[in-house]
Amino acid sequence: MEGWIKLDRDIFENEIWKNPIAFRLYLWLKAHAVYEEKGCNYGTVKVGRGQYLRSLRKLSEDLVYIENKQIKYYSIATLKRITDRLVSAGMISKQETELGTLFTILNYDKPQPVINPESGSRQYLKYASPDTLLSETGYETPVTSVSVNNIATQMQADVELETGLETIEKQYQNNNKKVKNVKKEYSPDSIEFRLSGYLFSLIKKRSGKYKPPDFNKWGIHIERMIKIDNRTPQEIAEVIKWSQEDPFWQNNILSTETLRKQFDKLYLKMNGTKAILQNRQQPKVNESNVRMLL
Repeated sequence: MEGWIKLDRDIFENEIWKNPIAFRLYLWLKAHAVYEEKGCNYGTVKVGRGQYLRSLRKLSEDLVYIENKQIKYYSIATLKRITDRLVSAGMISKQETELGTLFTILNYDKPQPVINPESGSRQYLKYASPDTLLSETGYETPVTSVSVNNIATQMQADVELETGLETIEKQYQNNNKKVKNVKKEYSPDSIEFRLSGYLFSLIKKRSGKYKPPDFNKWGIHIERMIKIDNRTPQEIAEVIKWSQEDPFWQNNILSTETLRKQFDKLYLKMNGTKAILQNRQQPKVNESNVRMLL
C-alpha cells in the first residue's frame, strides 16, 4: 500500500484512543478508504470516495497481531461489536452488500490542520486528492496515488480469496457435520460396515447387553477416517482391537465417532506398547480376520 493519510489530533481525545482494537480498526478503514473523487465500481457495488469494501473475516486477517509469541486474530463477533460502536460514535457508517460490508468514513473530507514544513505555519487541508494535497493558501505536497484499477484488482483478489476460504470452510463443515443429518446406506460387504461390526462385536463380548447400533451411521465415521483422515482399514482394525483390550480405553471407545476423535491418541499409545503386544504373541488383524468376526 502506498500513499499516506492525515489525522486530526482530536482523535487522541476521543474514546476510541482508549480502545486499541477500535483505534486499529478505524485507522485501517481510513487508510484503505477510496480517495478518488469518482470512486470505483466493483460488480454491482459502487465504492465511493471515503468508502472501503471488506468482509469482517478479511478484516480479522488484516488486524492479526502477536501476543505472548502467538499469532492471534480478533473474532468476527468482536469486530462486529467494535464496528457497531464506531457507528454509534458517528465515526463510520456501514452497509451490507453481496460482496462484503461497505464502510463509509464519516466527515472524510473534513479539513485537518497540518504544519507547512517550509514556513511552520498551521494550514488546513481541504482533502487528500489523488495527486496533491492542496491547502487553502495554495501549499502543495505531491503524494503517490493509488489508481482505481489497482484498487479494483486488489478488491477482486480479496473477494476471490474470501470465496475460496468460504468454500474450504463449507467443505470442512460438511465433512464434520453431525451424522444425524446424513443418510447413507452401506453394503454388509463394505469395509465401512465390516469395521463397524468388528468394533461392535468386541464391545458385545464384554457387555452382552450392549444394543446393536445403526451401522450405517457408524459407517460414516469409518468412511471419513479412510477418505478424509487417510487411515487405512488395516490401521483402523488394529486400533479397534487394541482399544477394546486396553482397560481404560475399552470403556471410552464405544462408537466409531469416539474412535475417530481419539484415533491419534490410540494409535500413538498402541505403538508405545507394541513390544508388549508382541510378547503376548497376538495375531495381527487383517481384513480376513474382520470378515470372520462378522
